Amino acid sequence: MRLFIGFALLLTASTLLAQRKVCQILDTKGQEVPYVNIYNPVLQNGLIAGGEGEFTFEPAKFRPNDTLLFSCIGYKTLASTVGEVAQLSPCQITLTPQTYETVTAEITEAAVSYRKKSAGVKARWKLYQYGYNVTGKSRGGEVGILIPNEAVCLIEQIGFNLAQSEPDSVLIEVNLYEAVDSLPGRPLQTSRIFTHAAANKSTVIDLSASLVNVNGSFFVTLEFLHDIDTKGFVLFKAKRNAPYLTVVRKADGSWEKEQGLSPSIYARLQCTEP
Repeated sequence: MRLFIGFALLLTASTLLAQRKVCQILDTKGQEVPYVNIYNPVLQNGLIAGGEGEFTFEPAKFRPNDTLLFSCIGYKTLASTVGEVAQLSPCQITLTPQTYETVTAEITEAAVSYRKKSAGVKARWKLYQYGYNVTGKSRGGEVGILIPNEAVCLIEQIGFNLAQSEPDSVLIEVNLYEAVDSLPGRPLQTSRIFTHAAANKSTVIDLSASLVNVNGSFFVTLEFLHDIDTKGFVLFKAKRNAPYLTVVRKADGSWEKEQGLSPSIYARLQCTEP
């Protein structure tokens, strides 16, 4: 599984940019924005900010005109150059909130019934496992599966199963995306979803009050937000891919499909039936 690696070092000395920068990412109200992805398209590598929006980099190891992209669900992606960030004092990056259009459906029939259903990989055994070793470089890795669906539904719950985990508990961000050409498209949720997960325990997140609607298939992905110094492993219970589709987000924000195993991720839905 391909995961995030830290910024590659491009040694272009500059007196102006020689100082090591400690920066923070805030919203328009001055509140910290945690775990923002920061990507350098030239080097095709990135890092992820900490739980209080903090990150550190050395401008002298990059070209001043290199672009840095700051992206996070719920906020507009911000582009700034290394030189612009290096000259900020204090070094604060401000992200603007973004409102996504929610999926809606017009129901014209007078009589509409509802049915509950589960979809996805609800594996409860350890015959197959999917995961990776945990290091500082794996922080920000994101993996998910396609949830097949042909109806208009409310997402009531999201669940997943870890088979093994060291450390005992890991911080995970849950993301929901529309399916576009069998890959994740625009986000479905209006706010970020964080949870802690432990091994040999099914993690279930109640979304019934969030009113997250879907019209067709969608993706559920998990982004791992381990502390930089954490080492160990995270392994999902899993099944063979067929008929499921597993995707992994690369450092540049694009998605690629993986063959072999699908991690245990599932959804409980309430769907309309005319």
